[in-house]
Amino acid sequence: MTAEEFLSRAEKIEKRINLNLREIERWRELSYHISGCSLEPKYNSNRNTEAPFTKCIDEITVLEQKVSDEIKELITLKAEIIFAIHNVEELHYRELLELRYIDCLTWKQIAEKLNAAEKTIRNWNKNALKKIIIPEKYNEI
Repeated sequence: MTAEEFLSRAEKIEKRINLNLREIERWRELSYHISGCSLEPKYNSNRNTEAPFTKCIDEITVLEQKVSDEIKELITLKAEIIFAIHNVEELHYRELLELRYIDCLTWKQIAEKLNAAEKTIRNWNKNALKKIIIPEKYNEI
C-alpha cells in the first residue's frame, strides 16, 4: 500500500458511511408510506402475514450497525493517519497533508489556504508522501 492509498482510506470510509446514511434515510422514508397489514378474517397459509414495514426496520437495523462499525473503523484510522502525519518533520508538509487527507480539501482550496500555486502544492504533496511511514498492518493489505 502506498502512502497516498493509506492516507486516502479515511475519505473512502467517510463516503461509504454517507452512502449508508442516505440508504437508511431512504428506508425510513419508505417505511412511512407502507400500509399496515390487513385484518381481514380470511386465512391463507401461502400469504405472508408479517407486517410490511418490518422489512424496512430490518434493513435500517442492519445498515445502522454497519454505519456504527464503519465509524469505529474511521476513528481508529484517522488517529493512525494523524499520528503518521505528525511524524513528518517539515511543518508545511504536515499542514498540507492535514488539509488534504484529514480535512479533504481540494488542491485549489489548499493552494489558496497556504498562499501557494497549485503546482507547488502538488509537488509538496509528492515530497510529503515520501516522508509518511505507513503502519505495519497496512503494508499487508
